[in-house]
Amino acid sequence: DNQSITNVEVFPNPTNRFVTILFNSEINGDNIFYLYDYSGKLIIEKIINNNITLDFVNIPKGVYMYKINNNNENKKIGKIIII
Repeated sequence: DNQSITNVEVFPNPTNRFVTILFNSEINGDNIFYLYDYSGKLIIEKIINNNITLDFVNIPKGVYMYKINNNNENKKIGKIIII
């Protein structure tokens, strides 16, 4: 059963520091949150198993791409703007 975690919210966006990842349905197994800068450099890799708030205090302002994987499959991809 290939369950998607498309029922996930990443907010606020844009943000000046904190980003909350909120799952709107039950999640199975480990989910991994990846944050990349626009050159493709990995900035954050974090296992998330439930709703979480991440602190981006040490990340420079800019536009970043994020990806949330579950069982090595891309489940949610998007953009985060840090202002």
